[in-house]
Amino acid sequence: MIKGNKGEWIEIYVLLKLLGDGKIYAADENIKKIEDVYFPILKILRAEDKAAKYEYAIEESEKKIKVYLNGAEIAEYDSAKFATEAKGLFSIITKAGGEATFSADRTEAFIRKIGCSKLKARQLKRILWLSGNLTSRCKFMTRARGINQRAVS
Repeated sequence: MIKGNKGEWIEIYVLLKLLGDGKIYAADENIKKIEDVYFPILKILRAEDKAAKYEYAIEESEKKIKVYLNGAEIAEYDSAKFATEAKGLFSIITKAGGEATFSADRTEAFIRKIGCSKLKARQLKRILWLSGNLTSRCKFMTRARGINQRAVS
């Protein structure tokens, strides 16, 4: 059973939410989502250790997410499954109250299928591929005060 605090479960929530939505929206100065300004996500890379590198590729035309382990396809899911799992996990996180650590059994069953055996990926190894006019790579590192984004060309 995987147990973690809210911050650790949030990392999995963000993974599921981004894959389910398939895009990252811009926000205004009040952190309100701007519906018509976004970057489509092409893939997310996640490494829990040096040997296992997972890639979650979004096939937008088919509404599918293909899961690769070290370059070999291991699974394929409807993107709606990720959105549903994200919504369920969000509910669990918000209902956790003041619990120091907690488990999310339903979510754990799904994340194990997509290659997540830990809540936290290796630092600086969470890579999100975006598309726009030019394809860009962005590395995201979670910080206590928000997200620090560093573009890499």
